[in-house]
Amino acid sequence: MNIYSSFEINRLIKQVNDLYNDLISKRNNLNLYEKSITSQNGEDGIIEEIFRRIGTTNKFFVEFGVQDGMQCNSAYLSVYNHWNGLLIEGDRDMYERALFNYQGKPVSIVNSFITRDNIVSIFKENEVPVEIDLLSIDIDGNDYWVWKSLEEYRPRVVIVEYNASYAPPIEWIMEYNDYHVWDGTDHFGASLTSYTKLANEMGYSLICTESQGVNAFFVRTDLLTETLSARTPEECYHPPKYGVFFGGHPKRTKTENLPASAFQAEIQTDVVEVTGPPGSMHAIEINIKNIGNYSWPFIHDYPFHLGNHWLDDKKQTVLFNDARISIPGKIRPSAGTKLIFPFTCPIKPGVYYLEFDLVIESVAWFRDFGSKTAEVKIVVE
Repeated sequence: MNIYSSFEINRLIKQVNDLYNDLISKRNNLNLYEKSITSQNGEDGIIEEIFRRIGTTNKFFVEFGVQDGMQCNSAYLSVYNHWNGLLIEGDRDMYERALFNYQGKPVSIVNSFITRDNIVSIFKENEVPVEIDLLSIDIDGNDYWVWKSLEEYRPRVVIVEYNASYAPPIEWIMEYNDYHVWDGTDHFGASLTSYTKLANEMGYSLICTESQGVNAFFVRTDLLTETLSARTPEECYHPPKYGVFFGGHPKRTKTENLPASAFQAEIQTDVVEVTGPPGSMHAIEINIKNIGNYSWPFIHDYPFHLGNHWLDDKKQTVLFNDARISIPGKIRPSAGTKLIFPFTCPIKPGVYYLEFDLVIESVAWFRDFGSKTAEVKIVVE
């Protein structure tokens, strides 16, 4: 009969404890479950594992910022697991592609440019339940403010794209802007720490981020279990593995030292209305005048353009950030120029408005600073 010394017994106990702690650590590390079927990175596997642990209720999702719906966080659920839900996309062309891609699926698709003021009404118009299983937010800008506006809704799991350029414990939130469109820089969303603070206030806990540093996963705190526990931003953070040489998107050029008066233009045209068949090509003469107190361009590292947006018959944005033509030379205050702006009519018949504005790429649209835009009515028949 072997008799173990107290030293050997203690060593065995330590080994058992180490194995147990290692098992617990791996169990709480949802990154081990990452896989991508239709998601951008490893979100499909994390989502599957979360719901394996907390179960489902109505298998209903809402996701916005989905483009054509073929690569997003809910596609795997609807296409392969028979969930139903609501997809929201602001780009008209992408919306129409999504309609085609989801034919025969129990999924509603809405074309709308999302703001913190219209998101609740969109939910109500589409009869979104107060409690759904999954909410996924990815609009490359006002994500923080839109989630904050949904406090009356209680999704069980929330996925939101965080700004990995701001590592914990940094708190950073993009200022709200109704007209924001992502410009390819690191000016979007909020830091992981700021999202976690908002989540805690709304009754949610951070449980992980996927390993590319794109999406953060939050679970309603009352659903946490021994196998799914809250973690800190420092524990969950992954740095950006995308963008410029995989170190994140470039920094945005600062405009804090430029007054709003620098971004002022008078944009006019004699054309009031254009009528044409679907897909027909036209051109409009646009007169531009510098009514600010800075010569254009005043930020020389970034292209300076006249751009356009498409609005529907109710003046709601259906395609933000469409075409561009360059602004030639240097334009001093009180001076101006004439430009010929070509465009193609939408494929779908109806009444639209072509809205014109100036933009300094990766910096700002002029209307962000109060400059007035110009509109031309387009009738497609």
